[in-house]
Amino acid sequence: MANRVRFLVLVPLCAAVLMPGCKTSPTPAKVSGKITYNGSPIGGGSINFHPVTTEGGGNIMFNVKPDGTYEGVDLPVGDCVVTVETESLNPNPDRPKGEMAGGGGKFDPNDFMNKMKEAGNIPGTAGQKQGTYTKIPPKYTDVKTSPLKVTLTKGNNKNDFNLTD
Repeated sequence: MANRVRFLVLVPLCAAVLMPGCKTSPTPAKVSGKITYNGSPIGGGSINFHPVTTEGGGNIMFNVKPDGTYEGVDLPVGDCVVTVETESLNPNPDRPKGEMAGGGGKFDPNDFMNKMKEAGNIPGTAGQKQGTYTKIPPKYTDVKTSPLKVTLTKGNNKNDFNLTD
C-alpha cells in the first residue's frame, strides 16, 4: 500500500515538473506560391518570412525555383513581413568591399560569393538548377521597406506576390 501511495504522489509531481518545458504549439503553417516581377516569374533567389511577433523566431527562408514558385513548411501562424532577394544569382554583382572584422584586411564580397558558388556552398542550392537573375527593386529586400505582408494560418496557405516598380 505504501508503494502505491508513493507512486500516486510521484507521478503527478514528476509530470508537474516536466510539463512547464513543453509547449503545445499550433499546427505549423505551410506556404506556397509564385513570385513575379511586372507579371513575369522571377528566375530564382529566396523568399523570407519575418514573423511580426518574436515568438516565431527570426526569419524563415525558402528558395525560389527557376519558374518563380516556392514552398515551405513549419512556419509559425500569424502576421509576417515578406522579403524577396535575387542578388544571389546576379552574374555581375556590385557589392562594396569592406574591412574584415578585427582589421584583417579588405573583404571582397564578390570574391567570397564566387568561391561559395565554386564550392557548391550556396545555402539550399545543392542539386538544384540555379535559375536566372531578375533585378528587382531594393524595397523588396529589406524588412523595413517591404510592402509585402501576409497572415499565415494553420495548414496550407497560398500566397502569390507580383513585384512592381
